[in-house]
Amino acid sequence: MRSCAHLHLERSANRHTNKRMATNMRARFAAHCLRMGKGSRDNDEENERTNERAGASCPSSCADRLVPHLDVSETCILQPAQEEFTMYIADLSTSTYSLQPPKGYSVLSIGWLDELYPFPHGPTPPEFQERLREHCTRGVHAPMMGIHECQFCGNWCVGVQCGNTWVMTNSGEIWIPDGDIIYAAPVMIYHYVTDHEYRPPDVFIGAVMRCPLPYEEKYQAFMRSIGMRTYDWTHPS
Repeated sequence: MRSCAHLHLERSANRHTNKRMATNMRARFAAHCLRMGKGSRDNDEENERTNERAGASCPSSCADRLVPHLDVSETCILQPAQEEFTMYIADLSTSTYSLQPPKGYSVLSIGWLDELYPFPHGPTPPEFQERLREHCTRGVHAPMMGIHECQFCGNWCVGVQCGNTWVMTNSGEIWIPDGDIIYAAPVMIYHYVTDHEYRPPDVFIGAVMRCPLPYEEKYQAFMRSIGMRTYDWTHPS
């Protein structure tokens, strides 16, 4: 296992490369989102200027599959590139990365991991993994909160095969309601659980097991009641 000092040196050495990659990725996604048309028709001149600043058109790649048809007026949250960016938030702490919490609910963070911080390992029930997969592919909330490389395996194209569709699972988050609590987890939590043996807190596992699946009307009715929506990447239309 690499030491923290070693990891800091690696990050310093790769700082400029990572910053350039992040900037280029976000620029391409900005152009891609605006070209989709939804949410951008009211200000064509501003969109054209944004596309010019973003540069070349987005290539046909896994990036195109990630944001197939996106209403950027509601969800596009393009964050500026940072030299030292960490996704880490301690499990069960008040979320500081999610959108504004709806009135009457507490939003708690789950699964915002970073290689510099240890996390609990252990098996998780297959039924939990199956339900988590459904949320991470068919119930994506705030899908443009950043494109993230897995810090544990270096994979930029983290995803799962859903029928004939390859679904990226490294952008956005999922919301799991449980009473007056909403658990906010990155979509990449599925990758952490299945590929890196991350074991979330038991309260989250239980909440996922109780929560309706994202395509069920009960779940969608809840999201509508708090003014939010989700995206089903297995049917990008």
